Amino acid sequence: MITADDVPAQCRLPFCTLWVENRQKVFCKNHEARWRHAGRPDIEQFIVDCQVIGTASIDLRGLPPQLKLEFQYGLQCRADARARTTPPYMVMQAVRLANAAAVASLLDLEEPEWRKAAKAGRSRPPILFVIEAREAVESLRDGTGWEVEYPRDVWRLHKLPGITVRHADSTSRERLRFDRISQPWLRELGKRWTRLRLATGLSVGAAKAGVDALTCFSQFLAHAGVDRLAEVDRPLLERHLGWVAS
Repeated sequence: MITADDVPAQCRLPFCTLWVENRQKVFCKNHEARWRHAGRPDIEQFIVDCQVIGTASIDLRGLPPQLKLEFQYGLQCRADARARTTPPYMVMQAVRLANAAAVASLLDLEEPEWRKAAKAGRSRPPILFVIEAREAVESLRDGTGWEVEYPRDVWRLHKLPGITVRHADSTSRERLRFDRISQPWLRELGKRWTRLRLATGLSVGAAKAGVDALTCFSQFLAHAGVDRLAEVDRPLLERHLGWVAS
């Protein structure tokens, strides 16, 4: 009489119907050899790995805990926004980039530092994902709105309420750069003036043109050796116009 103990066990891999060689083993002969060749990893994890071979998948197991959560949050934000696709291979390139940077969090590096680490141009998908995920995590930590952006010397307009910017990827999102205005008093006045203009419905293009003009004026003041608002008068402004024209 044949009992259940006499029937050979089946390979643990769900897609394999072969029998194991004996009851001390959990895989068939071929998959047992593959498991040994892989360094005898955890059996349950090996089963998962075998099931995703040849399929589109994202593996975040090699990331530090905090970084893994940030990548997951970035992926969720992309899915919620439905603005662009997120190919798994691109995310895996971003994972390798983050591992190579040896950071515990996306916030450990600023955007320019991430670009330098990636040695990437403006449109390379993996660095775009890293930058987007970093911005999402930063917004989660700091919030968004004028209270967050106004103290910054580079305003990210897509984070400001009530301002319409053209649809673009994360690298070409509109920014207003006050960091190029070297005089602190002029920078502060410029920020106040620009916020007022934006609040009254001024277009982003016109606001950028205004900031560019202030930057040019800042360069002229540095050239003229003027470092106080009290020194700015009509003759100085006329000199500035001549300086710009030349």
